Amino acid sequence: MAGRLAREADGKIRWKLVWEFLEEYRWEPDNAQPRLLRDEPSPTGDERWDALLAALAEHLAATAARMFGDMPDLPAVVTGSLLP
Repeated sequence: MAGRLAREADGKIRWKLVWEFLEEYRWEPDNAQPRLLRDEPSPTGDERWDALLAALAEHLAATAARMFGDMPDLPAVVTGSLLP
């Protein structure tokens, strides 16, 4: 999604792309959702959009971790495995 956001200058279209991702994420099977968040996206070219995508991914991953418990496909930062 970050690559598509980087190529799109229109803010309304960018928000539509975010909405489309969330809809697609919602309909993915539970075991497929973490894989959509595993890889860090490329920069969009706008720090505000990069921050939004990072926060969105963190929120979705944390929600999945709370709902489904230990999920090895989630980034270590979200699952807390990097904590002492």
